[in-house]
Amino acid sequence: MATANREPSVPNKLAQYLLFRVLEDGVNLYHRLQEGTVFHRYVLSRLPLVVPACLLMGIISLACAAGSVMYLGGTRSALVIVGLIFAPFVALGGLFVQAYVFFSWLENRALARVLAHRKPGTIGRIPPVPWVLAVIFLVLPLVALVEVHPRLGIALIVIGVLAPFAYARLDR
Repeated sequence: MATANREPSVPNKLAQYLLFRVLEDGVNLYHRLQEGTVFHRYVLSRLPLVVPACLLMGIISLACAAGSVMYLGGTRSALVIVGLIFAPFVALGGLFVQAYVFFSWLENRALARVLAHRKPGTIGRIPPVPWVLAVIFLVLPLVALVEVHPRLGIALIVIGVLAPFAYARLDR
């Protein structure tokens, strides 16, 4: 009974704080997109650029999930079940991290445009990245994908890295 009332350890507190803070920031970002006039107008006026970027994020997330399953399935067949169970979490987590960073970056671009702090065609300020979630849901699954299917994994990494530069170049 005494263990039930024990306080969580410092690593548990830190993990909870980081996770809840990022999730709360994500929800706040979504509300700013829905309610913020500058950010909302910016995204709506650039839908022909935003939609392909979102599709790319979805493809990368699904590839991360599939790569994780294939990587685990190559070691032992019993691990395929574990991979299949975690695949939706990897896909949704990867999509969340990418969307969080992308839309934070778009918000920065919208504000910089209104405040005239940015030259057209420049990439702008990089938003804060939730590194713990990025490593868990993107980096490790992409490493697994590269291990299983090197050409596809490397191609997705290159396309994912070049996408913001292409977006900035086309957003003039």
